[in-house]
Amino acid sequence: MSRYTVRVDGSTFQVELKSRVGSVMTLSIDGEQYEIDISSDSDAQLNSKDTNRPSTPPRRAKSSSNQPSDLKAPIPGIVSEIKVSPGTEVKAGDVVVVIEAMKMENPLKAAADGVVESVLIEPGQEVLTGAVLVRWRNP
Repeated sequence: MSRYTVRVDGSTFQVELKSRVGSVMTLSIDGEQYEIDISSDSDAQLNSKDTNRPSTPPRRAKSSSNQPSDLKAPIPGIVSEIKVSPGTEVKAGDVVVVIEAMKMENPLKAAADGVVESVLIEPGQEVLTGAVLVRWRNP
């Protein structure tokens, strides 16, 4: 559907609107799925101490077993290192790929546990923001 780059408290996130049914939106934020319930201002429940934030955080969408996950390039750059191959088991937080951009090494980490299904890039390849780099299956 729609893709956005969102900056919150100095951090940048890639957000994709996957679906919307009524006031419930399913978003992919840096590869993780979330469901949020948006309401009109008259229906919104806000924490009285901080009127800029909802009283409850967004909840992760329930993912089915063995659902594929993609590691996408958050920035354009050149693939300098690939740390996995098909069949590699990854844990959330493991460095999977390193992209060089503006003379800086940017380690990209797995957002979830799983087994690498395919590596769609090779060292030295130039990639654009949003390009799928690695796909794996969640346990």
